[in-house]
Order: sequence, then structure tokens, then C-alpha cells
Amino acid sequence: YFVMRDGWAETDNYLLVDGGELGALKGGHGHADALAIDLAVGGDSLLVDSGTYTYHESDELRNFFRTSIAHNTLMIDDKSQSEPGGKFDWKARANIDVNSWISQDRFDFFEASHDGYERLDSPANHKRSIIFLKNDYWIMRDFVKTHGEHEYALNYHFNTETKPAIESAENGTWYVNATRKSNDGVRLFTFGDNGNWQRKESWISNSYGKKINAPFLRFISKGIGAQEFFTFMIPSETAFNAPEVFETEIPNGRAFVIKYRDYNDLFVVTDGEQIVRTEFFNTNFEFLWARLSVDEDLPEEFVLIGGTHFSLGGRDVINYPKKLDFAIARRLGNRLNVRTSESVFSVSLPQKTSTTYILKNSEQS
Repeated sequence: YFVMRDGWAETDNYLLVDGGELGALKGGHGHADALAIDLAVGGDSLLVDSGTYTYHESDELRNFFRTSIAHNTLMIDDKSQSEPGGKFDWKARANIDVNSWISQDRFDFFEASHDGYERLDSPANHKRSIIFLKNDYWIMRDFVKTHGEHEYALNYHFNTETKPAIESAENGTWYVNATRKSNDGVRLFTFGDNGNWQRKESWISNSYGKKINAPFLRFISKGIGAQEFFTFMIPSETAFNAPEVFETEIPNGRAFVIKYRDYNDLFVVTDGEQIVRTEFFNTNFEFLWARLSVDEDLPEEFVLIGGTHFSLGGRDVINYPKKLDFAIARRLGNRLNVRTSESVFSVSLPQKTSTTYILKNSEQS
């Protein structure tokens, strides 16, 4: 299990992701929950594991609670990652390969894949990457490598006290707004080709032998060949304007603008090979997050994961012969202070203003 949290107070944020094997021996007490997440925002538990409920009441209920449908993970063709056999064993078991775990003061990063869907007629491999910007929010990418046509469903099981609603933002983006006791809560923005949100009811079991109805939402889509989904899990706080997320076009990559508190944040994904060029920066880091205050011309903070090149304002900042695990950079005036997985240094930036077309969506451009 990998834990992302920004503190130990009762009001802190927390995410747990399952990166372990199905279970010991035959996996009798294991569940098909590879890469599943639990989430708490502001100390309130929102996304939860459904529990076990029963071993012997019925085969149907036993299998429901231990298969993938009852967990916050990706399903393909409505099948479980691991296929049940008897009540305490499995016909097929998903195996997880953890690619990366980085934990720093400013962020956590997790990436792993599993082979549970390689048993399909058209084999598929699921990789989940999660970035936690501490004291801010989470960004999750689900990538499926396949050649065939499949149906996809991202599962989200909510605590019984949570009230999730499917809503539409002014820019036309659909999202889930989930609140608990106060008006604070979380908004889930998911981006995927031909996808849409679907609301269902399900069960969770907080103790053995008891089950209760709880909200169950899914982001569903269908596609041929490799697919990717981006989910932004962002706290919604009454003290600030509600967060918004929209995608904006860049060559050779994907880019998203996150309006959060008083910032315009930017998240860029590359293939890790080609240089992605924007009016702010050029990079081949696989993931780049940047924070821009509304009255600034250049971003003031960067988090970069997995790459060799990064330049800002026309000045080379990182040009390394081998891939770096990560880099963190903060700008103070025209000076950029940088810490990577290999070294610490600073560079001077040219005095230069920048345009902001990358922060505009298609309706604004």
C-alpha cells in the first residue's frame, strides 16, 4: 500500500493506493483491487473500499464485494481484474508491477501497472499514475495499452454520508461534485474519449455481515486501441471560487488548465521522447505541473517527473544525459531555484514577458 498525505491533523488530505499482490497463498482473503484508491479530503472520508460483507451468505454477494466492481479502479469490458474460483480462491490473478514511488515535501508520485486484463481476447495492460501536490490536489492518469476495442469504466464508490452530483461547468465540462457535512468537498473532473458519467447505487460494508446502500458513480467510455483517462480530484472550498479544469491544445502532448484558489495551474503530459514546446517552456519530462499566479507572466513553481530536458523563458534549466526521476523548481523574480533527484542549483532567467494562450480553452481562443 502507498499512502499520500499532507499531514496528520484531523483536517488533512489523504489518499491510499493498492500496489500489492492479490493475497498470500491462494489469495483466499484477497480482493481484485489492483491500483484501487481510497480518498479523504479535509479529514472527511469520501472514496472508500466497499468492504467484505460476507463469506457464505451467497456466492453472488461474496463475489460482488471481492471483485473489481466493488473497488475504485478501472474495469475493462465489465470484467474483474482477477477472476474468482471458489469462495476462497481464484481462477485468474492480476499481478502488479510498481514502476515508481517518489515521496517529497512538495509532492508524491506513484505509478504501477497490472496484467489482469491480458487474459482478454484482445489483451490490455492497465497503468495508473498518481501525482499528489501536497496541500492542493491529486491528478490521476489511467493508460491502457491495447490494440483491440474495449469498454471502460472508472469506478468511484462514495461514503454513505457523501452526496455526489453530476454537474456541468460553464465551459461545458461535466464533473462530479461531492460534499459531506459542510459545503466543502471534492470535485472530480475526468477526461477520456467519448466518455460520460453514470450514476448507480451500490453497497458498502463497514463491518462483517452488514451492508448499506451507497452512491456509486462511473466514468464510462468505449474505444479502439490505446486509451488514456485523466482524473483531477480537487478540494472544493467555500472560501474560494469553485475549481475548474479544461483541456487546451499543445503540439505533441496533452495539456490541462486547473483554476484553483487564486491560481491558474498547468498540467502537461508528453511521451517522454519528443520536446513539447509552449510559450512558457520546452520539456520532454513525462509529467509537468506548473503554478501561475494571475498577475504573473511566468509560472512561479514547477514539479517535473521523468525526463532530461527543461527550459524556461528561453533559458536551458535542465539538459541531462540520462532521465531524471524528478525535478522541483521555484522562481523568485528572475532566478529559478532547482532541486532534482541528482543535484541542487539555480539559474538566472532573461527579463522577458510571456503571452498566455496556453491557458485558454477552445471557447476563449
